Amino acid sequence: MSRIILGGDPLYTLSPEEIVQRATRPGHQIFPGRGQMDYYRNRDLLKLYDGQDTLDIPGALKSYMHIAYKEYSERFNALRLGELLNWGVQHGIVERVYGRAQWTLVEREQQFELCGPERKQLAVRVRGLSGIEAVVGAKLWQRELKRRERARVKRVTALFTPADVKVKFIVRHTPDVVLEGVLERFTVGDMRTMGECHELLLESFMSLETTEAQSVTAALTQLYTVAVELERETRHADELEGLEL
Repeated sequence: MSRIILGGDPLYTLSPEEIVQRATRPGHQIFPGRGQMDYYRNRDLLKLYDGQDTLDIPGALKSYMHIAYKEYSERFNALRLGELLNWGVQHGIVERVYGRAQWTLVEREQQFELCGPERKQLAVRVRGLSGIEAVVGAKLWQRELKRRERARVKRVTALFTPADVKVKFIVRHTPDVVLEGVLERFTVGDMRTMGECHELLLESFMSLETTEAQSVTAALTQLYTVAVELERETRHADELEGLEL
């Protein structure tokens, strides 16, 4: 930590307030970041303000505690905070109040988004632009949304077939089981059992987000396991009855 020099002084000799003050000065060379860095900085800025309009240094330090890296020292986190605010000013996402150590959030919507194949995504500014840059940004974002939708459909489709098999098995063996938890969304009025709601569940499945489809599949697996056990017990009882006869 002593190797970091800020404004001519070692970082460890400065208070967190002094560090933020120096790191937010115009001309301070912030860590450039590459790839996805701008997206995460933008995200952290929005978390930092958390509904507030303007922050001073003490307020920013207090708010930053909720998103700071616990493994970093207090002073290094203060440096990250100062550079975050500085970055926000450079990109017009926050504005410094004239003559004061205060910063006002200008853009409350995420300006940078992750675009491209999931393993090679880059942060791209798609909002808060003007002229030809705004046109290009809008096109890039629409292209990214289409890519995400194709990826979602592919993932959910892979989950649909096993989900379909489980639903039909449950309907056949335990149709009166009540849909609860994440499955409750597929109930309608007094119709709350799998036998009554399975068609709506299957029809709605492909419109789910990936995480939702995964949660629904996990819940179906639990009901399916119960149905399998009940079917096994019933079959075993029938076999015993046949032997007795």
